[in-house]
Amino acid sequence: MPKAPAIAAAFAARLNAIIEAKGLNQSQLSRQMYGRSPRDGKALGRDRLSVWTRGKSLPSPESLALLAKALDVETTDLMPKAEVDELSRLAPSASMVVYPDGRALVSINQVFPLETAIAIMKLVGTKP
Repeated sequence: MPKAPAIAAAFAARLNAIIEAKGLNQSQLSRQMYGRSPRDGKALGRDRLSVWTRGKSLPSPESLALLAKALDVETTDLMPKAEVDELSRLAPSASMVVYPDGRALVSINQVFPLETAIAIMKLVGTKP
């Protein structure tokens, strides 16, 4: 099974091939996604796309869905399920810090199916 850097490189290769097949460049793709960032409403800029196309990083589940929509492909065209499962197996982790006032900080570093990730984001009050 491939490790995370190999998965990022394979993702980059698929992303670059799809961008080229669609006749786009990073600037055009960024403009297509302008104002659609799942977290902050800002564009998923060329810098972020550049990191993905060079295989230096992988998009969040929300960004992957946005990228797939902008390219008019399925998320599995960009990241096959086997790779999502492998990433989840490589680096799953969760932690919780409880504060004296009864609040808790929860961190989850795990790959989930897109629908599950969106449900979690909605549960915690963050727009997916």
